Amino acid sequence: MRPRALLVDLDDTLLDGAHTALAIDGTCAALASSFALEKTQLREAYSAVWTVLRPEVELPCWLGQMNGEAALRETWRRALRRAGLAEERAAEFAVERYQAIARSAYRLFPDVPGLFATTARMQIPVVLVTNGPSDVQRDKLRALGLGSAFDAVAISGEIGSAKPDPALFVAALHRIGADHREVWHVGDGLTNDVGGARAAGLVAVWLNRTGRPTPVDRCPDVEVTSLAQLSALLVGSAAAS
Repeated sequence: MRPRALLVDLDDTLLDGAHTALAIDGTCAALASSFALEKTQLREAYSAVWTVLRPEVELPCWLGQMNGEAALRETWRRALRRAGLAEERAAEFAVERYQAIARSAYRLFPDVPGLFATTARMQIPVVLVTNGPSDVQRDKLRALGLGSAFDAVAISGEIGSAKPDPALFVAALHRIGADHREVWHVGDGLTNDVGGARAAGLVAVWLNRTGRPTPVDRCPDVEVTSLAQLSALLVGSAAAS
């Protein structure tokens, strides 16, 4: 059935996640050059710190209880201390450099413009539904030029609920006045996107770009390997309606 609206995830669905590794590596290189540190040691320190810190800060960031810059600063502060440097100016340098590199490295997947062209032609509203702190996710939208690309935006850090909680999907639906039975949600995450969408009563579309096996316990309603394939399904749904 032709969807009344399309909800879309951001990270690793529209936005290529390669920017994260580029920003970490670039920041480590800049720190090594500016503060006489060893790049490999610093990269290992960052990884070790983030492994421990992520469970502590991720959910508070997603729920709007902590902003992304604060979490980023604490991560670099601890990584630098682990590498033997406790100067606050180094942590501030790291935050500024990381953000600058990340912004310059943000890239949409090549099939994103085609999806937007299809939804515009078919007059299907598109709503962004994303987990993350408001400051970080809004910065991505500005840097990518997507500030006005959506009919509505639902960011977990602004709403206070995060996927897979159905409440975030419900908030998105309220913003466009759509019934869940008429809406598709597409995302790359099996738990957050597929599980959350199905719990909210939406048609769950799994974007499986890498060809992962489909788990029996989290089976999507629809599986696509690209947004181009999703565009074709949208066109087909209109023809069948």
